[in-house]
Amino acid sequence: MNRHHQLCLISLFLFGVASSAIAADRVHYAIKMKGKVIGYAVVESINSGKSKHVELRSTTVMKMTLLGKPRITRLTSTTTYGRGTQMPVRYQLKTKVNQLVQNVECKFESGKAARTAYRKGDKPGKPTSISLPKKFHILGGNNFGHWQRLSANLSKSAKPKLSVDIFLPDGGQKTKFNFRQGGKRELLVGGKKLSCVPWHLSPGDLILWNEANTNQFVKMDLPSQQTTIELADVNVVKMFQRSEAEEILANRFVRSNVLFDDFTRVRLLQAKIDVTVGGVDNDVSVLTTNTQKFTGKKDKSHLVGTVRITTQAYAGKNSPSFPYSGKDRAKREKWLKPSNYIESNHATIVAKSRELTKGAKNSWEAVERIGRWVQQEVAYTIADTPSARLALETRKGDCGPHSTLTVAMLRAAGIPARLVGGLLYTPILGGTFGQHAWVEVYMGKDGWIPIDPTTGELSRLSAVHIKLFEGVGGCFPRA
Repeated sequence: MNRHHQLCLISLFLFGVASSAIAADRVHYAIKMKGKVIGYAVVESINSGKSKHVELRSTTVMKMTLLGKPRITRLTSTTTYGRGTQMPVRYQLKTKVNQLVQNVECKFESGKAARTAYRKGDKPGKPTSISLPKKFHILGGNNFGHWQRLSANLSKSAKPKLSVDIFLPDGGQKTKFNFRQGGKRELLVGGKKLSCVPWHLSPGDLILWNEANTNQFVKMDLPSQQTTIELADVNVVKMFQRSEAEEILANRFVRSNVLFDDFTRVRLLQAKIDVTVGGVDNDVSVLTTNTQKFTGKKDKSHLVGTVRITTQAYAGKNSPSFPYSGKDRAKREKWLKPSNYIESNHATIVAKSRELTKGAKNSWEAVERIGRWVQQEVAYTIADTPSARLALETRKGDCGPHSTLTVAMLRAAGIPARLVGGLLYTPILGGTFGQHAWVEVYMGKDGWIPIDPTTGELSRLSAVHIKLFEGVGGCFPRA
């Protein structure tokens, strides 16, 4: 039985931001899914009058199960701001998921961030330098104090629509968030009625609520994840300790009205889709490929329409040489470089890639060797991170690590490759479509060819793969 989901994205991937007013000395937040407490956060502001800096400390704890596997996540972060500029000076994050511990450090100076990410037991490598806009907010590590600082800035503006430059230190990414103010309304938060003003964020499916008089960040709604974060008191810690872990994959599956005995043999599929895509902001054009046609509309992160998918066998008859050296190689440079979770320049990945592809007659033979090795040698298990490097070291992972490792080894071999995702039919839960990740490889004149190292589909991808995004993202069926 195959169980397919890209679990790297399962947590609340939009959490964290920053850069203005000082938060209260100590504030608690409850993290709820379907109304049940699955976590809490404590934010503390250290504002010493003698120091040139202000520190914002945050601890977030969540517990959940992923298809029955317990997952305890603890994030502790410290963000240091210049007292005068209110801009970040330093950011440190420690993430512990079960026994896996990872660290991220960023130093901000002269319009740049020097970022380092490493696992416990490893030596920090050379920092990556990232250019930043003059004014920006950081968002990281589920630090809701970041949201409080951002909320204060939004509320100070007289404009109902704002575009904000954001830096995501956890992944080393720059982006731009658009906020639109809504009408004031009363909300019940922590047992109290408060007059609140909403700010709708795009891209993404998120609503930020500020208390109208104080500009205090009091609530965040993520409808697609059936999740709410709201202001609470210290008793939220005890509530969390007494609560049962929530199965958070339930909203990643939608029951199919057609049951397939062997989904790998499906050659044609037409399906209506109504999904929310998060974590990425692709153009709608990515939904149409050599094997898939999308008819419908994309409204920010919401996709509604019909997909028609066929399969096409690929045997590599016109495969490029190995390593790939086509005239358009420069245009594919993006798909040859290391990226977040795809550590294609790490020594162990480079070595394994060379070992597997030695003597390959063409690029397609190299692809098949790598894809088959991942399918056979990396055992399927629910993963705590989609890191390609960790998947290679442990020889374990779900579809996320299977795919990132495949992409990493292909890039190390000089073959353009990218991570893609969407929905895949699976027989679990009575026959459902659930979130999944797979790979596309560039084969010159033949274009992008899909393969699935988790299911072992290399020469022909079954038509029950519904592509919805490219990159590290997530999707939530709405029906």
